[in-house]
Amino acid sequence: MAAPLPDRRRRRFSAGLALGAAAGWAVGLSTTPAARAARPAAAPRSDRMATASADAAPTCLGRFAFLLPEGWVPSGRETTIYFSRVSDAVETLGRPIPGAGPAMRVLRADLPPGEPLLREFALDGVGPAAWFAIGGPTGSNRRLVALAGTPEAGLRMELIATGGREAQAEAGLKQLAAGYRAGARTGFCLERGAIVLAPSRSERTRLSASHPALPGATLRFSTVVTASPRSDGPLADPAADAQAMAGTGSTLTPLSKQERSIAGLRGYDARASLQEPGKPLALSYRFFHAGVAGSATAPEIIVALDGPASARVQLDAAWDRLLDSVRPVPAN
Repeated sequence: MAAPLPDRRRRRFSAGLALGAAAGWAVGLSTTPAARAARPAAAPRSDRMATASADAAPTCLGRFAFLLPEGWVPSGRETTIYFSRVSDAVETLGRPIPGAGPAMRVLRADLPPGEPLLREFALDGVGPAAWFAIGGPTGSNRRLVALAGTPEAGLRMELIATGGREAQAEAGLKQLAAGYRAGARTGFCLERGAIVLAPSRSERTRLSASHPALPGATLRFSTVVTASPRSDGPLADPAADAQAMAGTGSTLTPLSKQERSIAGLRGYDARASLQEPGKPLALSYRFFHAGVAGSATAPEIIVALDGPASARVQLDAAWDRLLDSVRPVPAN
C-alpha cells in the first residue's frame, strides 16, 4: 500500500468538504480569513436560467442568481462588500438583550458578548450606529455597526477599523447605505434588495441550505474575490485525496470529474463517495471555479453538496438543476 500523503492534503480535502472558515473584515488591513459510478459525456450546457417550477423565484446572492432545488431551504447566509458584512433581513437577526432597545438588538446581533460599547450615536444620513471595542477598550481594533432604516426593515452594516481610522469607516458605511436599493436585483444582491455600487475587491458570499426530508444533507454556495487564483480546489485531485484519506480510516472513492461552466465561468464538476468509520456511505459533489484575480464578477466559486448515498437519484437531480440555473446578476 502506498504511504499516505502529508497531513496537508488531508486537511485541504476536509476544508473543501466543510467549505471554508469565517471571514474577516478590516479598513486599511488585508482581509483574513457522489453520484455516478460511470457517467456518459455530458452534452454542452446552457447558462440560461433553468426552471424548477412555474412559481420558483431565483435566489440572488452577491453577483449571482440561481434556483435552489425543490425542497431545499436556506439555513444560513453571509455577504461582505467593501470590507463590510451586510444584511437586509434585520428582523431575523440577534437575540434579546436585557435593557437594549430594538435598534441596539440589531446593532449587537451576532457580536461577541464581551465587546464593550464605546459609543452609540446617529450616523449622519444613515441611522443608529455604535462603536464597539474588540478585545477590550485598550485594543487597537474597533467594530463599527450601523442600521439604515428600522429594526424591522433596514440594512445592517458592520466593519472593523484600526484606531485612528474611524472617520474613514463611517464614510464607508454612508457610501454603502447610499447604494442600497430595496427590492433591487441588480448590483450586489442581498436577501431583500441590492447594493448598487462599483464592484469591490473584498466581496465574499456564502449561502447554506438543508432539506427536511434528507437529514444530514447540506448544500452550500460560496464566492470570494481572490487576489491569487489557486489550483487546489476541493476534489481537484480526487485520486490523491483518496490516498490521503486512507490514513484516516475513511475511504474516498472518486466517481467522476469533468469540465463544466456556470454563468459563463469554466470550472470542474467532481464527485466522490465517502465511507467514514461507523457512518453510512455518503456522496460529495463539488464545483470549483478558480476565479480571476481581483474580479468581483469572476470570483472563486465553490458549490458543494453532501448527502446520503441512499438518496443518489435526488442528489444527482438537485446538483444538476442548481448548476444549470446559475446566472450572473446585472451590474446595474
